[in-house]
Amino acid sequence: MKKLFKILMVIILLVVSGLIAVLLLTSGDRKIAKEFVTGCCGSQTNDFAWYELMHDALKKEVDKGKFTEMFEASQSYETVSFTSISKEGSSASFEGSATTKSNCTSKVAIEVLASKIISFEITPLCPK
Repeated sequence: MKKLFKILMVIILLVVSGLIAVLLLTSGDRKIAKEFVTGCCGSQTNDFAWYELMHDALKKEVDKGKFTEMFEASQSYETVSFTSISKEGSSASFEGSATTKSNCTSKVAIEVLASKIISFEITPLCPK
């Protein structure tokens, strides 16, 4: 019985340690992803500070003006939380949700490479 208890404790300790390691290793990328969502689709849409969080290749695909058009009919997102986090080398993927002040929620998926946003998806957008 004691041996089984020790084995279970070691397994639990390894799982908790792994979880803490993932959270610590992705904290910077998580911050970038949250700032991006609340910036481009939030109340700071027009200050464009969030635009510098994007990878140069993504900037070439969609310029600043397009972002304003894409999100002008949607509500601002106030909070972002991630329920799925994965990290592989300098790449991190996040999935979760973003919520507006009026409690409308959208699904969010963001990929970060070397501290820059390389892709994002926000569906459905919350209409004004």
